[in-house]
Amino acid sequence: MQKQGTLIRVFQTIDGKLKEEFRRGTTPTTITSLHFSSDAQYIGVASISDTGHIFKMDNKAQDASKLNMLVSGSRDFAHIKAKGKYKIMAVVPKVYNHPTSNGRSENQVYVFRDDGMLEIYSLDIQNGNECKLLKSYNLFGATNEGRNHIEPATGATE
Repeated sequence: MQKQGTLIRVFQTIDGKLKEEFRRGTTPTTITSLHFSSDAQYIGVASISDTGHIFKMDNKAQDASKLNMLVSGSRDFAHIKAKGKYKIMAVVPKVYNHPTSNGRSENQVYVFRDDGMLEIYSLDIQNGNECKLLKSYNLFGATNEGRNHIEPATGATE
C-alpha cells in the first residue's frame, strides 16, 4: 500500500511481481483494513474516509501501462457509502461461486462500523456499483426490542 492511501497494489507472493493496481480515490487517506474474499477475487478496503471499496481482481496489471493505470485507473468495482457520522472499520467480501436453492448466488459484503454495528450488503458480482443494505446487527448488545437484529428502513437502502 502507498502512504497516501490512493493506490492499492497487490503483488504475487511467489515472485514479488505486481499482480493488480487499484485506485481507491484521489484524496489522501489512511487505509484501516484490507480483506480478501475466500476465493481471492475481491478485496474489501476501509479507510478513514466515508466510503468502503470492493475491488475485483481481473489480472490486467501485467498488460496495462503504468500511465494508463494512473489515468484511467482500476477504480473500485463496488462501494458502500457511510450514512451518518459513523466510520467504516472493515469491509469483508463474502463471495459464493455456487448458486443457492433459489438459483442465485447470495454474494455479500460485511461492513463493521466503529459504533458496534455490523451491516450486511448485497454484492452484485456482475455489475458492481453501490451495494444495497440487507441487514444490520448491533454487536454491542440488544436493541430496544431485545433483539440484536435490525431490519433496514424501507427506502433507506437505495
